[in-house]
Amino acid sequence: MLLSGRVAVVTGAGRGIGREFALCLAREGAKVVVNDVGATLDGHLDDDGGVDDSPAAQVCKEIESFGGEAVPAYDSVSDFEAAGRIIGTAVDTFGQIDIVDVTLHHRILQVVVQAFRRRLIGVMWCFSQRAWAML
Repeated sequence: MLLSGRVAVVTGAGRGIGREFALCLAREGAKVVVNDVGATLDGHLDDDGGVDDSPAAQVCKEIESFGGEAVPAYDSVSDFEAAGRIIGTAVDTFGQIDIVDVTLHHRILQVVVQAFRRRLIGVMWCFSQRAWAML
């Protein structure tokens, strides 16, 4: 198998494309840390603000059902220390880490893109204003 002996961390792996990445990596022989906070598909946590561990646990069961190895992790990648715990799960469980896939939820990606655009446009406007002043 292509990824035999490799260890992968896949965030957002409880549902959607992250789930498919985790399953694909496992089918190719990678041991997988399935990270997911259990938010709904629209990005919301449960009413208490807590996590739902069932999506990550379910993907681990799917991986184990075809002979793969997987372990769930429930921390959020939005926190520096929590991200360290996710990586620590890979190292503590499997002894190494080779692949990290951060699957951003589409809402997070939209916010990042909007912020980047605002920043980029702001920089372009400032430079263009400076260029006109220099003429």
